[in-house]
Amino acid sequence: MFTTILHFEFKQLLRSKITILFLLVFSVLGLFSYNQGEKLYLQNTAIIDSLIQKQSQQYLNTLNLYDTIKYPPQGKLGEETPYMISYLYQVVCDKKISPLSILTIGQNDVYEIAKSGRFGINIFTNSYTEFKNPEQLQIGNIDVTFFIIYLFPLLFISLSYSVKSDDKEMGRNSLLVAQSRNINALYFYRLSSKLIISCIPVIIIFFYSLYNMHEISDFSFFSFSKWWLIAIHYIFFWFLFVSLILKFNFSSLNNAIMMIGIWILFLIAIPGLLNTYLSYKHPNNSKSDIVNFRDVEKSFANLSFNEHKKNVYTYDSSYIKDSSQHNSDPLINAGIEQYSSELKTFEYEKMLFNNIIQSTDNKLDDAKLAYWINPVGCIYSILSSIANTSIKDQQYFEQSVIDYRFVQMNYLFNNLLKSSRFTKKDFEGMPKFSTANKNLSVTKYLLPVLLFAGLALLGIIFIKRTS
Repeated sequence: MFTTILHFEFKQLLRSKITILFLLVFSVLGLFSYNQGEKLYLQNTAIIDSLIQKQSQQYLNTLNLYDTIKYPPQGKLGEETPYMISYLYQVVCDKKISPLSILTIGQNDVYEIAKSGRFGINIFTNSYTEFKNPEQLQIGNIDVTFFIIYLFPLLFISLSYSVKSDDKEMGRNSLLVAQSRNINALYFYRLSSKLIISCIPVIIIFFYSLYNMHEISDFSFFSFSKWWLIAIHYIFFWFLFVSLILKFNFSSLNNAIMMIGIWILFLIAIPGLLNTYLSYKHPNNSKSDIVNFRDVEKSFANLSFNEHKKNVYTYDSSYIKDSSQHNSDPLINAGIEQYSSELKTFEYEKMLFNNIIQSTDNKLDDAKLAYWINPVGCIYSILSSIANTSIKDQQYFEQSVIDYRFVQMNYLFNNLLKSSRFTKKDFEGMPKFSTANKNLSVTKYLLPVLLFAGLALLGIIFIKRTS
């Protein structure tokens, strides 16, 4: 029966120029949304490739420098000081851009995808990229996630709102009841056929994205499949809700009004109100502190030498036994002042950054609690997490940058104050940057959506039994 109805619906599709036009327009929008994500992905990877290439050349040049350098019998060279070393070889900390960011741009069009690994640069400073145009950020980018979450439901609603009511309004209902053994099964198959037709643009995007992305070196078919399974779950979510509304046997006009109303409620009203509430409950109180960061850095640099020495010895008491040479070499004395200043600056920077992370975590925790009434926000959160483009992914990256800069700083100053020379071997042993891993539990995020889908399914069963 289903294959017969599906065949009939496709024949009807070929006869309806408006439906064909709808599908063509939405298919073009879907491909355009993919193109937008791919364009940004290629721009970001090109930036990172250029920076890595420059870093590799700096590494070879610096390696050659320490291979040929001539050290004096006493005292340190400028090339052995931490600031000079970090300048000669400027480590690039790049965010590992997932190919799935083509499907979900997320935060990748707002924040930096690469930062300098040099200590002495705070995490709130743009290292390589310019600030984005505010007008561009306000308009935003249309990606595949936007197409599926916002546009697909409109296409499905436009094709399915009159699946059941149209027969009554055209006087065909009594004839169908007489000829069909199970009229509810007939309407279910018709609605399923409408869903398949509505999914034509989505199917086109799926195969187009798979064809274009499978050749990318770090492409993961498992992650790709996981992303699309969540998208399919969202599509099924809308199928159940449309089925539930059709069970009430309203007129076509009332069906359309109710479906559009639910679309506005789930995709505009609830997310907008929640965002306003959460922004009010969790304001960003760190902006003024970030603005004053440079003044705080200067105050740390203006401490007396004795205070600097105390800070360094407090951090690592092993420096005390080597303090006899600190009065003989001006570069080492300057190193103590610089190290102390950087330690205090890092301490302040970590405190400020942790406050921002804590505020974000509190806001996200409240947002997760609201997933029970905001399933669309839940779906977007999962998709952006799978694509590594969420705000948490950005904070994991920035935390990794801070941690690396701190390790690099300790390595270089430790060599300056405790070792006799900074050699080629020391340079080769410099710390390498790596991004911190994150733990993602998709299952717990899906519970609210599963609840909504389950309630809709129970509603359909209840109406079916009582009708």
